[in-house]
Amino acid sequence: MATMSGRRHRQERREIRGVRLCAALVRAQHPASRQRPHAGWRPAAIAHMLRQLLGGAPPHASSCTLVHLHLGVRMIPALTVLLVYQLIGEVIVRGLNWPIPGPVVGMALLLATLIVRNGAGEDLRNTANGLLQHLSLLFVPAGTGVMLHFGRLADEWLPVLAALLLSTVLSIALSALLLGALTRRKREETAQ
Repeated sequence: MATMSGRRHRQERREIRGVRLCAALVRAQHPASRQRPHAGWRPAAIAHMLRQLLGGAPPHASSCTLVHLHLGVRMIPALTVLLVYQLIGEVIVRGLNWPIPGPVVGMALLLATLIVRNGAGEDLRNTANGLLQHLSLLFVPAGTGVMLHFGRLADEWLPVLAALLLSTVLSIALSALLLGALTRRKREETAQ
């Protein structure tokens, strides 16, 4: 009996150590969690939650994913806002038969809303930053879709190449001009 309780005690200590490590990793990746500690950050509470979610298994690498999911609940309203604006853009484009993508109209409406509200909330900002960190993954389906039209690309490669080169040069030039203007503005503000 004493051996069983000692073994259980050691297992609980390992679980709590694993949860503390996961919590530290999540706090390092989410600065907001460092400023306002979540009530559920108590290692024993997280260990209990993880035990329930994992069916009694001790926390390990996948436990960090569960802690991320626990924090990810705050992402759901922000993702909903982004998707609602995309839907509004799609409805406007289809209703008015405009030749531009609906998400672009939705993004313009979101920008107008954020300007009126003087910026995004913390949840929306964190969610957008998380999406931007993994933006390259969103191009995989588009690249795969392009390969479905390989024959058309072979026929029209010159206009596609010209459009890609021209848009790249224009993007770099516009970014340089904008950076120069913002740098001059910042210098003028600090000089005053």
